[in-house]
Amino acid sequence: DGLASLIGQHLPASRPGIRAFFRRTFSTPAGNKTLGGTSALFFSAVAIVILVLRIDTQMAWQHILLSAMLVAGTVTAAELGTPRGFDNITVALFSTATTWWLMLRFNPNMPDAASSADLPAGILAFIFVGAVAFAFLLWRIRATTRRGALISGFFTIVTAMSAGWPVSLVVVACQVADGLIAHRRRASTRAAIATGIPAVLALWYSASGNIILLWAIAAAVCASATDSIAGSLGKKFGGTVYQLPFFRPVPAGRGGGVSLAGTLFAIVTAAIGGLLAHFLVPQTSWQVAGIIAGSALFGSLLDSFLGATIQAEYRDLHTGELTSTPGSHNPLVRGIHHIRPDVIDFLSSTGAVAFCFLLCWFFVQSPSLLH
Repeated sequence: DGLASLIGQHLPASRPGIRAFFRRTFSTPAGNKTLGGTSALFFSAVAIVILVLRIDTQMAWQHILLSAMLVAGTVTAAELGTPRGFDNITVALFSTATTWWLMLRFNPNMPDAASSADLPAGILAFIFVGAVAFAFLLWRIRATTRRGALISGFFTIVTAMSAGWPVSLVVVACQVADGLIAHRRRASTRAAIATGIPAVLALWYSASGNIILLWAIAAAVCASATDSIAGSLGKKFGGTVYQLPFFRPVPAGRGGGVSLAGTLFAIVTAAIGGLLAHFLVPQTSWQVAGIIAGSALFGSLLDSFLGATIQAEYRDLHTGELTSTPGSHNPLVRGIHHIRPDVIDFLSSTGAVAFCFLLCWFFVQSPSLLH
C-alpha cells in the first residue's frame, strides 16, 4: 500500500508517454486513484506473497502463483472499494483471511487441509458459473453497480468454496430478493459489506469447522436484506414514521426511521430468512432457524437505531435538503462526521453476527457446537 502511494505520486518523468498513461486517475469510494499506483499495489503484493510463500512453505509453484494472484486481487479490491480511512484495516484483514484460506487449501504441512478441502471439478465449475450469473443478475436488476456486482460475485465464490454452495445460496437469495424488492442501486461498498462479511465468516469456518459460523453467515445476510426490504416496503405502504430511540415523528426516508408497516415487513422477512436457512444451512434445526431470524431482526433494528443516533446527515447547500453525502461544503447537521450508510451497514451486520453468537451460547445446548 505504501509503495503504491509512493509510485502513484512520484512516477519518473523520463518517459512522458508512459508517465501520462500511468497518471490516469479514476474515482473510487476511497477517493481518486492513479493507474500507476494501483498497478504498483497489485504487482508488489504478488511479489511479496511469492517471496513469503516460497521461503516459508512447501507449496507447489503453481499454487504459489495462484495464491499470489488471488491475494493481490483481494488486496487491490479492498483498497479500491473501501471508504477513505478504512483501507488500513480492510487491506490487512482481507489479505490475512485470503492467505489463511489458501494455506488451508494448498499447503501440505497443514493437517487435514488438502484432503478435506478438495472439491470435484464439476462443483467448482458450478460455483464459478453460478457466481458469474449472480453478478450479472445483480447488475441487470440494478441491485448494485458493475463494480459492486463483480465484488459480490468474487465474495460469493469465497463463501461457496469455504462453507459449501448451499450456504452461498442463502447469500444469493437474500441479495437478489433485496435487489428485486428494494428497487435501488446499492453502492459498491454496501454490496461488498453485504457479501464480504459472509465470506470472512466462511473463511473462518473453513479453518475451525465451527457450525455456528454457518448460522452467523445466514444471520448477517438476512439482517442486511431484512433492513433494506422492510425500509422499501414500509415507505411504499406509508404510515407514520418514527425515529429511534425517542420515537419522534419524522418524514419518510429519514435515517433511522421506523414505521408499523416496515416493522411488520421486517418480522416477516427475517422469518423467511430463518426458514431458508433451515433448508439450506447444515444442522439448522427449527430452534436455530428462530435464532437466525431473531438475529436478523436485531440487526435491522440496530441499523435503524444507529441511523438515528450516529449516522451523519448534512444539509445540501444547493437544495436545502438533508443528505448523507458530505460533498465539499455541506454542513453537518446531525451524527458523527464520515459515519455514512455503508458504515452503518457494517455495524448492523456485525451486530447481527454477535447477537447470533450470543443466542447460540445461551440456547444451543450441545457443547460440541460451541467447541
